[in-house]
Amino acid sequence: MATTKSSVADIVTDRIIAALQTGVAPWRKPWRALGRQFRFATNLISGKPYNGVNQLLLQCSGYVSPYWLTFKQAAALGGSVKRGEKGTPVIYVGRALDKTGKKTKDGKDAGYSFLRYYTVFNVEQCDGLGDHVPVEVIGEPNANAPIERAEAIWAGYADAPRVSRADKAVYAPALDYIGIPDITAFDTADSYYSTLFHEAIHSTGAEGRLNREGVSLEKPHAEFASETYGKEELVAELGAAFLCAEAGIDNIPASASYCASWIKVLKGDSSLIISAAAAAQKAYRYICPAPATAEADDVEEGGR
Repeated sequence: MATTKSSVADIVTDRIIAALQTGVAPWRKPWRALGRQFRFATNLISGKPYNGVNQLLLQCSGYVSPYWLTFKQAAALGGSVKRGEKGTPVIYVGRALDKTGKKTKDGKDAGYSFLRYYTVFNVEQCDGLGDHVPVEVIGEPNANAPIERAEAIWAGYADAPRVSRADKAVYAPALDYIGIPDITAFDTADSYYSTLFHEAIHSTGAEGRLNREGVSLEKPHAEFASETYGKEELVAELGAAFLCAEAGIDNIPASASYCASWIKVLKGDSSLIISAAAAAQKAYRYICPAPATAEADDVEEGGR
């Protein structure tokens, strides 16, 4: 379904706010607690995870299975969507040529970006899919000790800042270092890595990396203090959630006041969640590059 950019942003933001109003921050979902082999919301046909804000939209829908597909894809597998089930929108970011004949400065045809949304259904909303849905494997809880997959993600951060022990978690852009308490100071190892990943996402915005607005400011962690600070904090929240999902660990649970603060921020700017999710996806992939065969688009028209 094609629609305007503002209405797509409103649809996305309304869904995220609805989740926050129930006391659930979609980006702080306890990933591993779901006992899933695939921690990301994934298209059943392509086997590829959804990116950016689409991941958040699907994660906050409340289904245990990570697998999603369109109405047509379900039918192609010999299945069907159950009567009365409502789908979840996913965003497609497209590009079109300007029909007026305008040219860019280098002489190329001018173009513009547009947003569309398509509807997908979780496999739990479908009948008749049978063996097309993989059997999920429930993982064992992690002890309060170093987690191999999380350590591997950090080791793969090619130009990572140095990490020092500190009495609180912080990324210092001027010195390019992350301060964080020892892992034994946290209730669980998952909490330690969740915190480390949050600061790591902040560090990707440094001038020598992705050069993201808000990171080089004097107080990059001044949560909700301004639009710039708020967006950077949201980027760190979302990026850390993607890294936690990659590692298969629980994210830090959210408080009611925390959710209320984000509701206020998002109601003030319906486009914020989409742009922050896109920046978070970029930061996540800076630390944890995608395989060479992975696709960069959020969703393919009529497919993912």
